[in-house]
Amino acid sequence: MTQKTILLATLGKFPQIITETLYAIHQEGFEWPAEVIIITNKECKDIAIKALLENSLLENMCRDIGKPVIKHEDVSFLTITEHDNFEDFISVENEIENFIMDAVRALTEDAEQQIHAVYTGGIKTMSTILCRAMDFYGRPFDRLSSIFVSKDFQRCDSFYYPKDQVIDVGAGTLLNAKNATITLRTTRPLPHKGKLNLKKSSAFDTFSYAELIKFLEYSSSPEEIKIEIIENQFNPCINVLWGDIFLKKISFAKGERRGLFCFYAIMAEGYVKNEEINRPIKIDPKKHSQTHIDNARIAAQKVFKLFTNKLMTIEGTKDFREALKDSSADSIQNEEFHAGAFDTYLNNVKSHIQRYIPPYFSIFIEPTQRSSKKLGYEILIPRKNISFHRLED
Repeated sequence: MTQKTILLATLGKFPQIITETLYAIHQEGFEWPAEVIIITNKECKDIAIKALLENSLLENMCRDIGKPVIKHEDVSFLTITEHDNFEDFISVENEIENFIMDAVRALTEDAEQQIHAVYTGGIKTMSTILCRAMDFYGRPFDRLSSIFVSKDFQRCDSFYYPKDQVIDVGAGTLLNAKNATITLRTTRPLPHKGKLNLKKSSAFDTFSYAELIKFLEYSSSPEEIKIEIIENQFNPCINVLWGDIFLKKISFAKGERRGLFCFYAIMAEGYVKNEEINRPIKIDPKKHSQTHIDNARIAAQKVFKLFTNKLMTIEGTKDFREALKDSSADSIQNEEFHAGAFDTYLNNVKSHIQRYIPPYFSIFIEPTQRSSKKLGYEILIPRKNISFHRLED
């Protein structure tokens, strides 16, 4: 598969960052970009358009070094804010964070395009977030780079790339631009996307940059994670804390989610009390002995009893089907919680939790099967960090 390469760059008031980067890419023999996307603000966008496009500096450089011309239509701008100067960015820091994270997330979803991100331009906040975003969402074939220009030509308004031309580099000093050196330092993004299970999902896309960083930091000390399981008829929920710091409330308020809450609650209780809850196994009367069949039914009946008792206690009813209020009641038959129902509830509980908490953190509070299937399920935090609370309406 031939990949299209996109140069993604943060940019401040020095548009020559773009030509310097492209020149360095040419020197290193890296993939030549078919498109350039620039993250900046309105003021700097106007400066870049005039210098690179209207004055044809970008087109001229491509021709000078013998590379395919990057045309006007191949350059696009992602304008973070309409504020005129970067000093105003302080007041919109969260806007910058989420804007850049969203941009990188969207670009890296297409496996047929390689992202070469350059973080040299713009204010430090932009550069830091672009690096973080590439570490979160970058793929093994993407690149993350910065450029270094020889001292005499740094931040020189008349220098755009090395060529045989005498220019004023400041204070009346004249130098030949061909003597400038540009160094491109390139790395691959850290493989966080695979390790942290940052898979594409509409739920995951709702997390802000601040939340991603917060949960990533706290996930390094799972022994400090605490959960409060709140049993309440109208708003059953799980409060997630790190030490004494409140992180998130996971709500199960909607009717069809009451069953998910009860399933989670009995799994957590089983772990805290060290009373294993095993997944009921599928039985084939033609293959399994009567003893296996009887044991499977006992396990299914145990889960059924725990689940329905919890559900009816919270809802204040004697009919679990009425309390469940959804079609999943049909999957619980003959007072037995079969393997299919167990798997459905377990998967739906995990999916629901991940709507509130990134997967690399939620793994510590989701029911997880022990290494031996005979030992049931556990929560990957200390038992003493799990508490149960009954709140009357």
